[in-house]
Amino acid sequence: MSECSRDDLSGGGAGGQKRDRKYSGIRLRHVPSGVTASSTISRSRGRNESDALSKLRVSIALDIRCEPPDDVSALSAAVRSGARLSPSVVADVFDVLDACGYRMGEAAGAIGVSTGRLTKALSLDKSIWRRLNEIRTSLGMRSLSAS
Repeated sequence: MSECSRDDLSGGGAGGQKRDRKYSGIRLRHVPSGVTASSTISRSRGRNESDALSKLRVSIALDIRCEPPDDVSALSAAVRSGARLSPSVVADVFDVLDACGYRMGEAAGAIGVSTGRLTKALSLDKSIWRRLNEIRTSLGMRSLSAS
């Protein structure tokens, strides 16, 4: 949060009178990267801030690339767990995918999991799955279907 700027937003849409009158929505901007995320899902400013921060973390994980990790054992365990991936794990998986040219089989082998397991782990979150397919399409590869 120390690297973010914050704007208060007026919530639109359904939600009653207070939602229209109060600035309970939040927009966070990660200043070093320029990545933004916002939330107006609730009349609670605290809940919207928490939701916007979660979205921002995932957006940064999807947009900012680094070198893949040397030790993938924790990454492999996280993908194998079947649980929704944390933003830091998503960032590491996308770093591996980037290094492998977004070829799922090669990336799965580098992580130490099956292609099906990696595909399933990434397809649990719609924004992650959408971003993966956008990148693959931009590289001239076919979109993947969720399993």
